[in-house]
Amino acid sequence: MKRILFLLLSVWSIQPFAQTTPEGHWKGNLDVMGNVMKIVFHFEQSENGDWDGSWDSPDQGAYGLPFDSLSIQGAEVYWTLKEMMIEYKGTMSEDGETLNGTFMQAGFSFPMNLERTENTLVRPQEPKPPFDYKVKEVTFTNETDGVTLAGTMTYSKTARKYPAAILITGSGAQNRDEEIFGHKPFLLLADNLTRAGVVVLRYDDRGYGESGGDLNGTTEDFARDTEAAIEFLKAQKQVDPDRIYLIGHSEGGLIATMLGAKREDVKSIILLAGPAQRGDHLLMEQSTAIALASGLDSASAKRNNIRQQLLFDALRIEDQEERLAALDIALDSSMALMSPAELMSLPKNWKENQMSDLDYPWIRYFIQCDPMDYLPELKGSCLALFGELDLQVPPSPNAEMMEGLFKQRAANENWKGRVVAYPKHNHLFQNCETGLMTEYGQIEETMDPEVIMEIIRWIKGNN
Repeated sequence: MKRILFLLLSVWSIQPFAQTTPEGHWKGNLDVMGNVMKIVFHFEQSENGDWDGSWDSPDQGAYGLPFDSLSIQGAEVYWTLKEMMIEYKGTMSEDGETLNGTFMQAGFSFPMNLERTENTLVRPQEPKPPFDYKVKEVTFTNETDGVTLAGTMTYSKTARKYPAAILITGSGAQNRDEEIFGHKPFLLLADNLTRAGVVVLRYDDRGYGESGGDLNGTTEDFARDTEAAIEFLKAQKQVDPDRIYLIGHSEGGLIATMLGAKREDVKSIILLAGPAQRGDHLLMEQSTAIALASGLDSASAKRNNIRQQLLFDALRIEDQEERLAALDIALDSSMALMSPAELMSLPKNWKENQMSDLDYPWIRYFIQCDPMDYLPELKGSCLALFGELDLQVPPSPNAEMMEGLFKQRAANENWKGRVVAYPKHNHLFQNCETGLMTEYGQIEETMDPEVIMEIIRWIKGNN
């Protein structure tokens, strides 16, 4: 659920001589039966000759999608995305300025030609080496689940013990930089924190990047991964084990909340758009906020919520056979609420695909998980940050729920909590206009520096 803003430039390159390889950036249009989408390819060759690459679909808000396989033989290019059933075959022109080929998906073929472009995404805040601190690639193991996580630890060159922070990504498979829409918010945050004298550990989600395991886990499983990260950090000579901070974004905030209520060794948690609502309520709040911001009328948004509630009620059933039967009925009822136009737009085998997509452990756990079971039990302090235009974890009621709880707790005991809501900020804490996800990749800013400074001030003030 989880990630800060940059601008896509379309500057066509003017080459004084022919390029001999397809290395670089390519931009063109994909015309699918009159629906035209901008597409950008990125090809990069390492010093040992290996090729790596990714592609962007700016109109769909998708950036940095890595190829499953990439083969470049002379002027011939071939890449695949297996999960999306996509293939591309192309040939570079003799002058090295065009890539002429065919885009294939699920048995359909469309011609797609591209031209070289010099500039793609502008991300002015992205840290670049050399760094004035130490960067160490590390691994640690969640012994309970037998999962080895791979990550990066950054720390000062000065030999002393420092406070330490673990960065916890939001929902969906993400790498240690929480890379999304061409942004790397956790790389930016880790850089700023480390320069401020904080040891930072960030890691790839299980089953993604260089981490082991598989993606089919629940929030509770991911929390055990973070517990393994805590134990790893406490054993590092650069770390003061009494000053461990958890910084979680979106679902990562829920994980930080769960562990903050469980562990005495977590000094404080910092929530970046962390939820206070129970999972099913949050998802319906999110759906309504996005629908209304996208221009949908309130009656249609309400029908969407009714459909969601039918599905959530079915997913709560423990017995699998009974759950699938109830889910089947819920999907039929959901279709009955659709307009003729909506029904006609459904892809083939929609219902069957929905059955398999919905009945999986993560969603069944998440819809029943309530942060309010944990927030009152936090052992350490809490800083909760929100964007007032966040449509994924709307500040109303999430920030309001936390603020009420924090005031009550601070009045009754010696406890410290703070809630800050930033105006004109979205789920990624970018300055924005609408808060819609379509803006994320178009904004140059990755994260408002004031938000980063608030986090640093909180850690310094709690030491």
